[in-house]
Amino acid sequence: MSIGFHLRQRDINEIRRKSPEGRARLFMAMGVVLTFITSILLLAGTTYAPKDCTRGVFLWPLIAIGLFLMVIFALGMCGGTNKDEDLLSCYCIGLFIVILALLGFVIFGYVAVGGIDLNPVKTHEYNLKDYKSGWLRGRVADPHYWARASACLRDKGKCKGMSQLIRDPESGIFVPELSKWDRWAKRRGMDGWHIMSPIESGCCKPPSSCGFTYVNGTTWTPTPGAPAAVATNINDDCSKWSNDQETLCFQCDSCKAGFLDDTRKAWSSTAFFPVFTLFGAILSCWTGASGWLRGHMADPHYWATTSRCLHDKNICNSMTQLLLYGCYFIGLLIVIPTLLGFVIFSYVAVGGIDIGGVRVHEYNLDDCSGWLRGHVANPHYWATTSRCLHDKNIYNGMT
Repeated sequence: MSIGFHLRQRDINEIRRKSPEGRARLFMAMGVVLTFITSILLLAGTTYAPKDCTRGVFLWPLIAIGLFLMVIFALGMCGGTNKDEDLLSCYCIGLFIVILALLGFVIFGYVAVGGIDLNPVKTHEYNLKDYKSGWLRGRVADPHYWARASACLRDKGKCKGMSQLIRDPESGIFVPELSKWDRWAKRRGMDGWHIMSPIESGCCKPPSSCGFTYVNGTTWTPTPGAPAAVATNINDDCSKWSNDQETLCFQCDSCKAGFLDDTRKAWSSTAFFPVFTLFGAILSCWTGASGWLRGHMADPHYWATTSRCLHDKNICNSMTQLLLYGCYFIGLLIVIPTLLGFVIFSYVAVGGIDIGGVRVHEYNLDDCSGWLRGHVANPHYWATTSRCLHDKNIYNGMT
């Protein structure tokens, strides 16, 4: 402990002994190296990004921002090596753009999937009613969107190679039959045993409540007279199931729920990377700007010109004005990301922009999408909203 303390103290003393210009270059180098590390980290996060038929809305922004960070790193490296003020200015401006982009992407991802889910994957039944929020929840309710997404899941062969299923005596649902090794791993709390993914559980088999008889793979037969067969009249997914490999349960609500759960878990694993990169970009911007400013202050010619300018403008003793300028720029740094986040949230919440005029026509809930579309499907939310509409007497003045 004492050795580490002495080493750190020695490093601090070495930094203090450096000239102002040397300390400025050190700060700038630290910012540039941190930029490179964050860009690599962000690109590594693309391996965890949701890729299953999400049309790249989570993947491509990560790749674009990561590559842009690499370009920013190259600008900072060239500017610091050649002492090029223009390149260093572009480096700082580029970092500020990255901060705004990462902030917008994190807000979009959180609103799109309806939150964070860090729970491990478990084999269970998926119900669309359990997913009441999120922009993606409204999108899967759109028949056109789901037609493309379900076709993508089918073409990717998500249901091929399904393992043998057995009914779990405890939960009553069908789960993969475990091999000898899987049973040994499960008894010891290991993660090596096979678990059906949310998409396999929701799209590749009918709900266990339908009472179908399992044959093999993705083949099921109805069981007339079975007590659970009554669920066919309650659960629409029972009538949507087909043994046809092109159909299966891809049009079931359970498949939509499994798709939402799979995407949410994938995003929850990915969110760490852009959030960490955001903090790294802020730190890089701070150290880069600090190094750039320290380098200017250490330049006698620059400081002589600046001090003469301040003296000519009679603001050398006007600390109030300098404080106001500082508050102005800090305010901009707060307002711009806040406005950007609010605009992104509003766009995702209502599902887009509609500048068309109001027309008298019939409205269909399936034609709407967005985060708010998922919320109105929540009985508690809609009970409060409908009560508010009633209390405001919206229907008064009807002709």
